[in-house]
Amino acid sequence: MSSYDGRSPKPVESYGPVRTGSARHIGDVIRARQERAGWGAKVIDRLSHDLRQAFPDMGGLSSRNLQYMRTFAGALSERAIAQAPLVQLTWYHHVTLLDKLEENVERLWYAERTVEHGWSRNVLAFQIASRLRERRGRAPNSFKATLPPADSDFAAQVFKDPTCSTSSARPIRAASKRSRTRSSPTPCNWRH
Repeated sequence: MSSYDGRSPKPVESYGPVRTGSARHIGDVIRARQERAGWGAKVIDRLSHDLRQAFPDMGGLSSRNLQYMRTFAGALSERAIAQAPLVQLTWYHHVTLLDKLEENVERLWYAERTVEHGWSRNVLAFQIASRLRERRGRAPNSFKATLPPADSDFAAQVFKDPTCSTSSARPIRAASKRSRTRSSPTPCNWRH
């Protein structure tokens, strides 16, 4: 489920299975040619030049981008690429995942969160740099010792969930103390 509210452009637009598959196919071709030609044959530079000559109006054929396609093909299996989160990301999201993360498990985790929360490429890069996956739910706190149970659970959840913003939000509270004890607000059930 996406957090897209319909009021602003959706940051994660589908790169699509055809384009993702094409990037993987080009990467596979590069890897095969490099194996045949050997190290130092400048396969990527020659292919980039040839493709730009053949398709002058097409973007994304730089040597650097072809290197990303090669890395993309080597890093992820066809099955993994066909999974919904990876297919829904833009190419620049994929490049960020390849640049910033070594493990495919981490790449997939961040890809899932990106699709789920509609992160832009810059937000994805920030979340990776801040090690969101590692720090989720680990912030030290004294909520259980200082707050009533419902409130301590609520406060702990707010700090776990990267999509809840506390800067301009306040939790919805019931009108009476009796009704407040029956149902506590969910962390993202905020009134702005």
